[in-house]
Amino acid sequence: MNHDDYRHLLAEQKQLFEILGKMTEEDVIDRMSVQARLEDIETTLAKNHFERLSQKNLVEQSQLLEGEFQGVLPKRRTFEFIPAGETEIITGKVGPAIQDAAPLNSLLGQPVRVKVMATRVGNGRPRFLLLEEPELLKKSA
Repeated sequence: MNHDDYRHLLAEQKQLFEILGKMTEEDVIDRMSVQARLEDIETTLAKNHFERLSQKNLVEQSQLLEGEFQGVLPKRRTFEFIPAGETEIITGKVGPAIQDAAPLNSLLGQPVRVKVMATRVGNGRPRFLLLEEPELLKKSA
């Protein structure tokens, strides 16, 4: 199912809920046909959801990235990182191997190498998990 089909089914589902809300309980035949179509849509949407999350559609890849931390939120255990030579910031979670995320803020603006796990569902944007303590790199002269 492509994205347009999925959106179409969601829109139809919404319309069916509205129609059912306006129908009286006495209008049994029409109500049953609308409910049957609604069940078909919900089954199709659920099947698509599980297909998206199936293992063959889930790609995990360990990566080494060089760049600079832009910020770390130690309580939320999230980070922003800009890879060297790029302009787009990546965000992610600090993994459990790093017990205290607060010291990562001492590395802001310094060149570091990080090991992350990039997890991508289908063609979606990857989600990043910082796997281990960053390695401080020497600044080039």
